[in-house]
Amino acid sequence: MPYLLGELEMSDNIGYLHNKCYSRCVIKANGLHFLEGISMSEDLLFNLKYFNSIANCQVIDSPAYHYKNVMDSLSKKRVQYNELKTRKQFLTGLHDTIMRKFRTASRLFP
Repeated sequence: MPYLLGELEMSDNIGYLHNKCYSRCVIKANGLHFLEGISMSEDLLFNLKYFNSIANCQVIDSPAYHYKNVMDSLSKKRVQYNELKTRKQFLTGLHDTIMRKFRTASRLFP
């Protein structure tokens, strides 16, 4: 899983929802939701929480969605400093949690 997350990050595909399918059971069982007050990178935060909640996933190498870039969309909006600070704190904590989880798993299954 760490390799996959690295590949998604390097290809700039980890921070989007439109190129992934999610299990509703995983979402409900782990109480996953978007953070209120965060309007920038909320997809990335959700994806990291989701990936932290699963043990494996499958990658399909074919396009299933065509993205349209809209200039006045929310993704183009400026954000406030406090929102960026909150997002950074959450990302740092989640990154550390994911890394601890997979370091422990790699020790159990060399």
